[in-house]
Amino acid sequence: MDYNAIPALRATTIKEIINASPLVAKYHLDNPDSGDTPSRRFLRSIHSRILTPDIFPTEFGIWDVRRDVRQLDYRQFLSDLSGLDVDDREGLKVVSDSMVLSASEAAKLDTIARNVMASPVVGPLLSLPGDSEITITWTDPLTGLACKARIDRLIHTTGEIVDAKTYRSCAAHTVKRGITDLLWHVQMAHYRDGVRIALGEECAAVLAIIEQNEPNDCAKFTLSEDVMQAGERARREAMETWARCIDSGIYPGRYTEPQTIDDLPTYAAGMTEDEDLDEF
Repeated sequence: MDYNAIPALRATTIKEIINASPLVAKYHLDNPDSGDTPSRRFLRSIHSRILTPDIFPTEFGIWDVRRDVRQLDYRQFLSDLSGLDVDDREGLKVVSDSMVLSASEAAKLDTIARNVMASPVVGPLLSLPGDSEITITWTDPLTGLACKARIDRLIHTTGEIVDAKTYRSCAAHTVKRGITDLLWHVQMAHYRDGVRIALGEECAAVLAIIEQNEPNDCAKFTLSEDVMQAGERARREAMETWARCIDSGIYPGRYTEPQTIDDLPTYAAGMTEDEDLDEF
């Protein structure tokens, strides 16, 4: 079953409840973004190439001339890749947008994969026996909410849930900013709780950070119990809010009453009019 079609709460929705509001989260659930972009396609291809290299050829194809579904040879290529009928032009157009890489993209992908597996910390981590791109579902015992997660890699022997992230830098201070702003610790708390309930395993949460640009430096960060507990507290509050929204049918926005701005960030609070003019 398509992961997106499973009617359950995912980490993305939980993060939206926290960073935006139930109103925004509900809107995106009711109006899913079904489109694709070259950037999204390439990020998916990185995950597939690194985490599931054995099935990568069935998920992505390489075509380096004009992509035109009006041409029979291209439709045949897409049909062989997807299993769709060669005359299903609408379906094959979706396949073209989501599953086809150029030769230059494929070469870049090979370079990234080679650099990642050569990393002295991430290479050995991803080489350990485990399951990749696994989907789990469970019922949260405290709220009764149906939950789901799609985990990049679960390493049973070491008890580690690994989430691979392509990011601008693997420097610790940059990764901390990513955790804070993008709520990675909330996401990992959701995964860890799901693995515990659905699979009966207690696992550590690990981020495998891969830099976007060559030479694709990598780092492995294990999230401490304090960080994970902070993520779980935020997750728990968001899930309780979501459960109340479902019961009431009301999905409030960020604010439910007027607000007052009575201070400014530190960098702006001491700025005078003269200092402002000096910037020009």
